Amino acid sequence: MVWCAMPPPPLKRHIKSPDRDWVRCLVDAGYEPDPILTWVEENLNGRWSHKSASRQDVIAELNEDPGDRFFLVLYFEQHQDLDRFLLWHNEASGSA
Repeated sequence: MVWCAMPPPPLKRHIKSPDRDWVRCLVDAGYEPDPILTWVEENLNGRWSHKSASRQDVIAELNEDPGDRFFLVLYFEQHQDLDRFLLWHNEASGSA
């Protein structure tokens, strides 16, 4: 079990069900999704949503077993928010 020192901030722009035309991406959150959710909330402008990706989702999209890593599916209302997120996430994970 993973314990966090501080809870994530309130998600003010997060909604439970995104519209069909929102852009989505599958994200390897490693072992802890809170830093990703916090960054999205603090740094992007539009509404967004997320769900946990199933093992089958990860295998279907990436053709690899997630093992014990945690994957998220993020949905963004604004395309530029996806672009900004991917730029940050790639730099943060060292794959830029």
